[in-house]
Amino acid sequence: MQFYSQFGQDQFLFERFFYGKRDGIFVDIGAYDGKTFSNTLFFEQSLGWTGLCVEPLPGEFEKLRRFRTAACANTCVSDYNGIGDLLDVDVTNDARMLSGLIENNDPRHVEHIDRVLIQKRVIRVPVTTLTNLLQIHNLTRVDYCSIHTEGSELKILMSLDFEQYDISLFTIGNSYRDGRIRDFMAQKGFELAVEFHGSDQLYKKKSLKMLPRTTVICAVWHGDPDRFDLLEGHMANLDRQTRPIDRVYVFDGGDTPPHYLEGHVMIASDRLSIYQAWNLALSMVQTPYVMNLNLDDRLAMDAVDVMERALDAGSDLVGGDWKICYTQEDTDAVTSSFPASELPFVPAWPPAGDPTRLGSGTGLRGTFGPACMWRTHLHQALGRYPYQFGDGTSIRVIGDAVWWHLLAQNKKKLQRIPGIIGNYYSHPKNQAEFRNSATEEEQRLKVCGIRLL
Repeated sequence: MQFYSQFGQDQFLFERFFYGKRDGIFVDIGAYDGKTFSNTLFFEQSLGWTGLCVEPLPGEFEKLRRFRTAACANTCVSDYNGIGDLLDVDVTNDARMLSGLIENNDPRHVEHIDRVLIQKRVIRVPVTTLTNLLQIHNLTRVDYCSIHTEGSELKILMSLDFEQYDISLFTIGNSYRDGRIRDFMAQKGFELAVEFHGSDQLYKKKSLKMLPRTTVICAVWHGDPDRFDLLEGHMANLDRQTRPIDRVYVFDGGDTPPHYLEGHVMIASDRLSIYQAWNLALSMVQTPYVMNLNLDDRLAMDAVDVMERALDAGSDLVGGDWKICYTQEDTDAVTSSFPASELPFVPAWPPAGDPTRLGSGTGLRGTFGPACMWRTHLHQALGRYPYQFGDGTSIRVIGDAVWWHLLAQNKKKLQRIPGIIGNYYSHPKNQAEFRNSATEEEQRLKVCGIRLL
């Protein structure tokens, strides 16, 4: 897939709102030549969307009309119908996109043009309202509207009949951070979702939810007598995340999930190791990122956000540090993430009640932590999550370490975040890593290797 926006607007919209959505409707005001820095071309080419492209510059409009399949209109857009004076600027690097109606130009914009222009001229152009354009082209329902007109944005919005025309999302050029745009959009039931580098602001209807980019997978062991109580806390913790998430729960031993459980559910009749359960869960993951979370551990409220940003920046797997807790009540009492340096590190293991952290975020214990986030597509090349030794016996403890080593062997980028991203419940009598010997499994690994497929 090829994206065209200047600052990733089209990719963000695709991944966060329109993933897999075909045959949508867009309106692009200030479409220029239809390709350069286009916010809508990707949707037209890759998803079969249709709509309307609007461009006032005659020369660029001819390129637009020949290149795009959407309907095209050669006009300026503002808050009236008539004729206006357009400042047509000739500058370097396709910055003719700085052209706009003289009457709506911000003085700072004019100063910027004067610094970079080669020449400029004033041309007379038709002007109309967005409401009029939507009426002419019979567009009562629009998924996405891009407005970039170098000064006319607020007038365009104020003249739009929001009752008659249903538009879900806007990206709006706001180079000089005019607070009136945000205030007006709030009055119309829209909230600012993100500000892109440069000038564009993304506004969405408050009722419109972002698509999750991460799926949290969790194994629910049939032999845990507290599993249903823990599930309630697990769900509540995920509900508090600042980013939307999907979730998959895997039950083994023919267990019956509680009726209140939210998310995708898989039930296996066999008894499963945690890594077998994760592999079942991975088969249902449809998001680009995936992370595991034990039933009794809890994420900081912004943990998914923090970890997604690390993967967005180029990492393949990311882990962080964890506050060690000794009761489930303390484990459930999460806050936002904070620097790992604010908690002492006590190297004794297992921990003995001291206020401490795991050390996984700063590399002090050689682990990436009890819950990591990684790119889902890694399994296409590297196979399943490690769950069996080469002789067919199950991995019980060291599957995480084997997975990290496998990624490193394949030159994937692994990252530790030096911040507390969650609460880790330490109760050695009931934890698998203490019931089973990691040393014994490490020896078996040397002898037998692993089975990935």
